[in-house]
Amino acid sequence: MTKYSPGNHLAPAAAALQTSLDGCPGRGAPKPEPAPRPAALRGCPIRETLEHLGSKWTVLVVIALSRQTRRFSELRRDIPDISQRMLTQTLRDLERVGLVERELHAAVPPRVDYRLSPMGMSLLPPLLGIIDWATQNGGAMHGARQRYDAAAEAG
Repeated sequence: MTKYSPGNHLAPAAAALQTSLDGCPGRGAPKPEPAPRPAALRGCPIRETLEHLGSKWTVLVVIALSRQTRRFSELRRDIPDISQRMLTQTLRDLERVGLVERELHAAVPPRVDYRLSPMGMSLLPPLLGIIDWATQNGGAMHGARQRYDAAAEAG
């Protein structure tokens, strides 16, 4: 597969993203689809952005595409705990909002490649910041959750 050019200023961020999440196990089944939003909440760019980026599957697909163009089957191998249906839906959603580009090759059998769009690539630096924060604070959050749960059981 074609890799992003080494001179790309986002290449280090993409590599760091992948390295940060290598070895992170998948957790649980996918969440059900959210209910439609009330009309008063539609059109808010922050809410709409978080709606698309708030899924763990979205983040994992973006990371998987951060270093190179991938085929559907390669993404399934990169994210083994995602179902075929959820991967299809996630890719369609990301393509719909302009974060992923899909290229259909006229071949037998047909071949489809997915890659991050320029806008999708621009998501990598802030995503790296969140991953760095999670790496630094994940243990503390786990400890806080255990203390809270223990207090709730005791009390």
